[in-house]
Amino acid sequence: MRPDDLLKALESFHFDARADVSPGEVTIVIEKLGILGFGESLEEATTDAVNELRVYAHEFFEDWAFYSKTKRAEHLPWLLRFALTPPDRQVDLLDELPPDLRQLRQAAE
Repeated sequence: MRPDDLLKALESFHFDARADVSPGEVTIVIEKLGILGFGESLEEATTDAVNELRVYAHEFFEDWAFYSKTKRAEHLPWLLRFALTPPDRQVDLLDELPPDLRQLRQAAE
C-alpha cells in the first residue's frame, strides 16, 4: 500500500481540535490525544500544538513496543495520519471538517 492510499484510508480520523480563548492566551486542545498548544494568538497556539504532535508522534513510533501495551495504542490511526501528512500540511489537520460538513460547506459556496 502506498502512503497516499494509507492517508486516504485514514481520512475518517479527525483531530477535533478546539481553541479555548482567554485574554492574551489561546489554547489549542486535542482532547483525544492529550495534546495542548499554547500561544498569545491562534496561530502561535496552533503552531505549538503541531510541534507537540510531532514530538508525541516521534516518541510514539520510536517506542511502539511500550505504547502498544497501553491505552495510548488507540492513538495509532491519528498519529499515523499525522506522520504521513507532509509537514507543510499537518496544520490543516487541526482545522479539518468531517467529510459530511465539508460537502455542506462546498455546496453553500
